[in-house]
Formats: sequence, C-alpha cells, structure tokens
Amino acid sequence: MTLDVSTQRNALALVRDINPMATPQGEMAVSPGIELRWRATAISAVTRSVAYPAGDGDFDVALFRIDATVVRNQKPALTFSVDSLGWRRRDAR
Repeated sequence: MTLDVSTQRNALALVRDINPMATPQGEMAVSPGIELRWRATAISAVTRSVAYPAGDGDFDVALFRIDATVVRNQKPALTFSVDSLGWRRRDAR
C-alpha cells in the first residue's frame, strides 16, 4: 500500500513539529482516513542547554529517535524514523 508524495510530506512535517520530550508517543490525523502514530525513544542523556555567551540555559534537552507509522484504513502504509531534539523548560518540572 503506497501513499502519495504529498501525504508522505505532510506526515514528515507533522513529525518535525513534535517535541518528543513532551509527547513521547501519540497519534494525529494527517488527512481523512489517514493517521500518524509515533513513539519516541531517548538516544542521549538529558543535558542542560547553554546560554549565550556562557552559562546554563533555561532548557533540558535530549536527542530522541521518533519511530513513526502512517496508517491508512487501519493498516500501516508507511514507516519511517527521524532523530529530533526534545526539550523542556527548567522551571516546568
């Protein structure tokens, strides 16, 4: 089962907007009858960001691998993975 290029691009654009630290798994509609499901796994340790020009930043950050599946009519139609930065504000704990 193949997907048209615009649906593939839409799914990739939606994944790019995910903050995997805040939402490590979930699903959302891509278009009618097509949804995106994902699960993110940390692939680095959580680290404090750095402020310019020096010092500690306001965020904890980590690198995540997001494994995504585009589902059409309840059947997997496309699976892909991307690496993405996750973040959270230090005072948000």
